[in-house]
Amino acid sequence: MPASQYVLPGLVVALSLPYLASLSTFVQNHLIKRCTIADYRLSPQSYALITGASDGIGRGIALELVKRGFNVVIHGRNREKLEKVKGELEALGTGGDVKILLVDSGEENVDWEGIGKELEGLEITILVNNAGGMAMPSVSFDAQSYTTIEFALRLNALFPLHLTHLLLGRMRALPGPTAVLFIGSIAAEVPPPYMQAYACSKSFLRTLARSLSFDERRLLHSRVQVHYIQTANVQTKLGVNAAQSWDTPDPESYGRAVVRVVGCGTREVCPWWAHALERGMIGAMGEATAESVMLSALGKPKGE
Repeated sequence: MPASQYVLPGLVVALSLPYLASLSTFVQNHLIKRCTIADYRLSPQSYALITGASDGIGRGIALELVKRGFNVVIHGRNREKLEKVKGELEALGTGGDVKILLVDSGEENVDWEGIGKELEGLEITILVNNAGGMAMPSVSFDAQSYTTIEFALRLNALFPLHLTHLLLGRMRALPGPTAVLFIGSIAAEVPPPYMQAYACSKSFLRTLARSLSFDERRLLHSRVQVHYIQTANVQTKLGVNAAQSWDTPDPESYGRAVVRVVGCGTREVCPWWAHALERGMIGAMGEATAESVMLSALGKPKGE
């Protein structure tokens, strides 16, 4: 048989490999994998630190971790909201300790020395970098105030960078597996209109997670698992995702999904099955089509 007859089948196989790999990962993470979060509870003194835990995804993750026997440190900038969440967590009756870390993640001069002392001595085995967000601007990037842009960058990129830098060595030194999670966003792949500061911050976290994972696995041979949690729509009390649906889970359901994928071996993972499917479709449809879908979903004119 002439060699040319192998070219087309070989090309088809080569082009199919990425999709087959994605399908294999989807089946493994969503249909086969069992929750291994108990492996990260090294002792009765193990804590999980969840930033942005006064509401939404952070609160959902904290609820699930407390149910699974972890002590938690919940972070936020509003003490009243944090005290309310603390009461909810303690009411679960697991006997776990709940501590509050009160810090404004977006402020210019965070007291990192003070945070270090406040967390000193805690066996933190899971760090969830969840704090973030940005109200969708109604004006173009150049018309936004630089104060707004800088705040978004500090909140979404610099705060998780500094916090991970502060705790990573301590977590690596523990005698068992630990995990660092960065809550990402589909905005890093299909940026919403006018949200350049937010989108590039999530891309920053994506690259940070990849680089840290490379070091921990290949150079330091540590037991630190690093995950970039790719997130699409999750239900919020206010805003465009107010209604729950098959592709827009409530924060508690999403929190359970996040906890379940910890330790799955996949650095970049979509905990919610519908988000994984949507991400695959976005990757297949091309940039221009993905942008048009985004504009249609937001009710904005597609332009040229």
